[in-house]
Amino acid sequence: MSYTDREIMAKIRASLKLNFSKPIPLRGERSFQAQLTPKGVHVDNLGASSLLPWADFLETVRFLEQQGGRALKGNATDRGGRLGTQLLPIDSIEGHLAHINYGKTLGDSVFRRIVPIAHILALAGICRNGRGYLELV
Repeated sequence: MSYTDREIMAKIRASLKLNFSKPIPLRGERSFQAQLTPKGVHVDNLGASSLLPWADFLETVRFLEQQGGRALKGNATDRGGRLGTQLLPIDSIEGHLAHINYGKTLGDSVFRRIVPIAHILALAGICRNGRGYLELV
């Protein structure tokens, strides 16, 4: 499947408008709220870095298309998830976004954004959010 930027943004907007004020479920009992803005999506589970710009969603889908429709999410955690490590390879979604959208280089620590990005893309019907990977649908 191939999506234009306009289609990606329209699908996300439609899904978030449809689910307005409903929490987006995570694994277990957890959830997060997402709110559309002209610049992207504000989420309440990322602290001070709550804005996910449209570029993050667009680049995620482009990267998935380049990878044949499926890619590892990557793991930017405090357990050693530095860019270029086994937990966070540069050819994972999280690693790719950190490098391309945020200018991170090998060995840099990376802020974890993949959880809300993956759930929002799945809610929009663009991706399947698997354990450890995303896949275009």
